[in-house]
Parts: sequence; structure tokens; C-alpha cells
Amino acid sequence: MIGQILTSSDPASGQMEITDPRVAALFVKPHVAGYLAQFIGAETTVKRAALRVNTKLNVMAYWAERFLNLGLIRVARVESRAGSAVKVYQSVANEFIISVDKLEGLTNNEVLQRIMHRHYDPFSENVAASGLRLTDSWQL
Repeated sequence: MIGQILTSSDPASGQMEITDPRVAALFVKPHVAGYLAQFIGAETTVKRAALRVNTKLNVMAYWAERFLNLGLIRVARVESRAGSAVKVYQSVANEFIISVDKLEGLTNNEVLQRIMHRHYDPFSENVAASGLRLTDSWQL
């Protein structure tokens, strides 16, 4: 399935180009990108990934299975444990490259807004909190 959805631009560099518009669309959904980010650059279990992003285990399990089926992550190893074995996952690349033209139905501005949203919101919340700590009433 990887050959149909993803094309590796340079396997040695750890980069992978996303060529399927349906897969590319996942990367501009902040919560989905946040789930995938848990598997980039390090091995992790579904449970550890869920704890890091403060989400339910079944939600992370759903997305891990989806990422696995799309070829975005792989089973790095299986840990033997009493009871049942635990799969440890890792992304297939450290960097995913997506051409904006693969993001069907979105303008360049909409793509930028969706990506920056996950960075700007915490920043603006911190600026507002800092302003309130400096004075009882601050104005813009």
C-alpha cells in the first residue's frame, strides 16, 4: 500500500513525500498531526502516545491503526509481556513532505492558518496571561 500512497523522496535522509491528497489532508488537521507526531523520531506504544497528548487509549489506537494502514508508521518491535504482547511503533520517516497542491479544496492561506493554529493559540493565550499578570486591566 505504501507505493500507492507515499513516495519516498530520499529514504536515506528520513524524508517521505506524501502524494495522495487524502493522506495529505490529514496533516492539516491539528489533532491528527498531533497524534502522528508522537511516533516521529522515537519508538512508542499506543498507550504512551495517548498519555502524551492526553487522549483516550481507544482514540489513539484507532489513529495508530489508521497510520499503520496508510504506511505512515510501522511496528518497530513487539515487547513480550505477561498476558499479551505490546506493539511498539515508529514513523516510517522523520520528515513528511507535502506539496500544497496535494491539499485539495484549500487555499494557500487556509493551509497556513490550519498549520499555524496549533502554534499560535498557545502563544496568544500566554501573551494574554502575561498581560493580565502585569496589570489588572490591559488594553489592545
